[in-house]
Amino acid sequence: ATFYLYFKTKEELFLALQTQAFAAWFGAVDDRLRATPGPLTTQQFVQIIDNALVTYPQLVRLIAILHTTLEQNIDFAAALAFKQMLAEHVRQMGAILESRLPFLVAGDGAQLLLCLHALVIGLQHMAEPAPIVAQVLDAQPDLAFFQINFHEQFRATLQTLLSGLAAQ
Repeated sequence: ATFYLYFKTKEELFLALQTQAFAAWFGAVDDRLRATPGPLTTQQFVQIIDNALVTYPQLVRLIAILHTTLEQNIDFAAALAFKQMLAEHVRQMGAILESRLPFLVAGDGAQLLLCLHALVIGLQHMAEPAPIVAQVLDAQPDLAFFQINFHEQFRATLQTLLSGLAAQ
């Protein structure tokens, strides 16, 4: 009951945890980006992002339920504060990416981060299916291609995305 003195709903409580996780993750990635000298290669960027996701596994799980669960049942003020916090981090890191990845132009950094966000959501749901679906996949060898390793697929897909952006 004491929690509800500070948070109106359980979703608002988890959104506060999401806020902390995002702040820590963005801080860690910013530090790594700034510590890597010269322009970044796509491989360096993929490694930095994936390492940060490995370091903050709770963030990956929270991102996967952010839009479908955590942003539900919150009031306008909580939603506004969360989106403003997230927008500030995305704009700052987007600008850093545009200065470090030579093929990005103004605005591309933020868009790249939004694509990464969507990629994490989709791959997390696929990598951790419902228990009954996991049983089905384990029992049927012809369905094994549905079983994915989140980090392997994330790195491969991000590398492909960056290669496409660089080719443009």
